[in-house]
Amino acid sequence: MLIMMRKAILPIILAALIILGLTQPVSAPEDDPDMVVEPAEINVYVCSNFDVEIWIRNLPGQSIMYRFRFVLVWYPGLIELVGISENRAEDLGWKFSDIRGDDYYIFEAEAADGGWQEGDAAWLRITFHCTGAGTSPLVFDTATIYLEEGGGITPDLLSATVHQSSRPVGGILTTANKLAILSPYLALLGLVGAVTLAVATVRRRKP
Repeated sequence: MLIMMRKAILPIILAALIILGLTQPVSAPEDDPDMVVEPAEINVYVCSNFDVEIWIRNLPGQSIMYRFRFVLVWYPGLIELVGISENRAEDLGWKFSDIRGDDYYIFEAEAADGGWQEGDAAWLRITFHCTGAGTSPLVFDTATIYLEEGGGITPDLLSATVHQSSRPVGGILTTANKLAILSPYLALLGLVGAVTLAVATVRRRKP
């Protein structure tokens, strides 16, 4: 009897699983594009320059990007924008524009003459100057990527953190053993004292 019940239950469970699978919506993982600041962690000294790169990665499938725009912001009291040392949009002949502020940078580029983009690429190399000690994030305020199919989409925004430290003036400070430093002088003083004592003793022994 128990065996017959088990045989009857198994087909029912199997049928329920099939029905459940047919009624669930089919979903595939989407390839969300990324707007990235690299490197993600930056360590610099005050009064020095450093570079970051702006990457666009993981364009969906065979999608072609023909335009993008982003706004990058930071703390104005700790770092300042110096300039752009590399611009892929310019190298490709794209139309582009940028606006620079004390605490933000806006960049927009659009393909020209069919020079559309597929795949990962570093689009900008930006140079900053460190003006104070502390920690300053480089954060995308907004960003939009325009694809040939699908229009404008918002990418995942991966920002960076800048750690700024003060460099000691006049070299690197190290701990020192004061006794080791003074020992040559102490030995010299001891030698002078011994010689003086010997001379005084000889003079006393003379008639």
